[in-house]
Parts: sequence; C-alpha cells; structure tokens
Amino acid sequence: MSRLLLLLALALPCTVQALEVVASIRPLALIADAVTGDPGQVRQLVPNGASSHEYALKPSDRALLARAGLVLWVGPVHEHFLPGALRGRPVLTVQDLPGVQKLPSRRLADGSAVPGSTDPHLWLSPDNAAAIARALAERLAAADAAHAERYRRNAESFAGRLQQQKAALLERFRPLQSRPLIAYHDAWHYFDHAM
Repeated sequence: MSRLLLLLALALPCTVQALEVVASIRPLALIADAVTGDPGQVRQLVPNGASSHEYALKPSDRALLARAGLVLWVGPVHEHFLPGALRGRPVLTVQDLPGVQKLPSRRLADGSAVPGSTDPHLWLSPDNAAAIARALAERLAAADAAHAERYRRNAESFAGRLQQQKAALLERFRPLQSRPLIAYHDAWHYFDHAM
C-alpha cells in the first residue's frame, strides 16, 4: 500500500511555489503586491518608518535577501546600503529600467539641477510606477510561467488605475499650477513634474 501511495505522489503534478519577491522599500512593495496579486509573495526589507537613506542591514535582512527569488530595488542611487548584499542575487533595478524617466536632483539653495545626478524617488511618477509594474510582471512571468498572464494582467490593471488617478489629480491641481510647491525634503520632484 505504501508503494502505491508513493507512486501516486510521484505521478501527481507538483505545485510550484510562487517566487518570493523582496522589495527594498514600501512603495516598491506596494507595486509588487499589485503585480503579484498575493501580498504573501512580497516581503519588504526596510521597515515602515525607517529611512532607506540611512538603513543598516541586520543579519535577518541578509537572510531574507539570501532566500529571495527576486529583489526589487531602486538602485545604488537610493539604497546605498544594498549593493554589496545583492552581489550574485537576482535583482530588478528600477533606475536601470527602460521607459523609466530619470530627473536630476535639485540644489536646495535655488532648485537648479545638479549635473550628472539622478533624483532617486523614481516611483513618485505615475508613469514610472507603471513602467516598474510592467517590468516586474515580465520578470516574474519569465520565472513563473504558470502565473505569467496573471502578473501581466495585474500590471496592466495597476497601470490603468494609475492613469485614472493621474487624470483626476491633474484636474484637481489645475487651479494650483502657478503656485510654488515647498517641501522640507525634495522627494516630490517626479510627482510635481507629472502634475
């Protein structure tokens, strides 16, 4: 009887466990959740409330990265603490994606562009967020063909919702277009540029 059960177990198709995605920061984790459709498939590296500009990896973070099927991060322009820990790991680097618009950092004194720089807050552009979602969907589809169409469908749905929200915000902000925007931390460049 036990041999029969063993043969049946070997003959039955195995269920493939979904690829675990580790997103470096909360905004990327939210995009990844939207693409996977399964929040349990996505883990967030930098905890909510912690600064990704000053974060230091803990041993548990290194273990999480070692288990990751894919790490989604902005890139060294934003997460200065990650490059060494990502060597040899499967990564999707947002700052290197085709279709992602990069804006230069701005000087605090006068708002002028810093030559050769990149403002690291790329996800705040709705168009960039859509490009990130689509690139992630393609990467996941290549690694997990059984769920490829779900990833692509979810990414397109996410991109569509972003465009609807962008249109609504453009209409809402139209009366404010001639007014200056002041922020303590110059993180809204992409959002400001999109609106």
